[in-house]
Amino acid sequence: MAGFGLKDTITVDGNREFHIHTGTDPKHQEAISEIFESGKYIYNNALSYIIRGIDSKNSLDYIKKTTQNLHESVIDELEVLFTVNEKIKLIRQNLPHYRLGSIFSEHNFFNEAISNFKRCINLDPKYISAYKRLAIVYLKQRDFKNAEEELLTAYKLQSEYPDILNMLGVVATLQENYENAKDYFQKALKIHPGYKEANYNFGIVLLLSTINHGDENEQIVIPARIIRSLTSIRVHKYYSDPECQNDFANIFKKIESGNKSAILNSLMELQIKIAVKKNFSEKMYFFFLKFMYGGQDLTRNELDYYEDQVKRDAMKHGEFADYWNELGIIHLVQCRDYFLKSLSEFDKAIKNNIEYSSAKKTLDLLHGNKNGFLILLRAILR
Repeated sequence: MAGFGLKDTITVDGNREFHIHTGTDPKHQEAISEIFESGKYIYNNALSYIIRGIDSKNSLDYIKKTTQNLHESVIDELEVLFTVNEKIKLIRQNLPHYRLGSIFSEHNFFNEAISNFKRCINLDPKYISAYKRLAIVYLKQRDFKNAEEELLTAYKLQSEYPDILNMLGVVATLQENYENAKDYFQKALKIHPGYKEANYNFGIVLLLSTINHGDENEQIVIPARIIRSLTSIRVHKYYSDPECQNDFANIFKKIESGNKSAILNSLMELQIKIAVKKNFSEKMYFFFLKFMYGGQDLTRNELDYYEDQVKRDAMKHGEFADYWNELGIIHLVQCRDYFLKSLSEFDKAIKNNIEYSSAKKTLDLLHGNKNGFLILLRAILR
């Protein structure tokens, strides 16, 4: 990274020390924060900026501000996550633990993620998404046995979920249980014939079950089925981010080389990356947790920031209902903020003019419905 180097060290959870380094990548027009613990890289956050059409002085100020905002937001995020982690340990609702576990998983805090998913499952043993997310944590750690165990539990609860079947097939493939893997992928494709990822994975297991695994340097030709599946997945906008596109480009280069070992390793690594790819709004989960358990009200700037971020996601992934649901909830929270502000403003009007009957009538109506509105909002967010 180059330019505007910012460094901070923070202590959370009593004695855990994190180092945050933030800088800019001018080539890709991004500010990037990297987080380390005990010298070990944990994760990074990035924020894009566009300077086209801005003069040099103003663009410099803009980049500095963007970098500073990212740096401060990462510090805030770490502090809030570990504060919430302590605060919700005794809460008897499964969703806060699920949301927090999902964020911890994305940030590679695996122990914290596992603890939260297990709490979620203890509170609601039929919550299938928690088993799947817990399996993803184990899959990231290459702990295929535990991943399989969680997925099998989910499968027993609901045998008609193609994504669970697909993940079971991936885990079976990685453990060289090719016949079981074929069975899982075929079941997933029977339920969802257009399932691109399952079709790709099925092609991989068919290849692995037929080739000679002895000679590592042997040249192989990848079947057309796998090439078609790879191409179909690559052009889908869900995989349009630079990291995914770079992975696909590297795989196609290796396929051109014909080197069996390099190709197979890349194809199987892609299976894992696709299986663990984030499919939830991390920003929204963090918003929920900070709003409900962060210990202080969100500022107007924070509410506007989350609205903007979720709105961007909704525009980008307009076909996914979740994003529109989340945007609606953001607007409800903004309503709460304006509602509470209006109480204060009507109260000031009456203090300035005690005979102001219209303001007094409105304030009385608002006070009469205040608790109901706030209870409704809290119930929705839970």
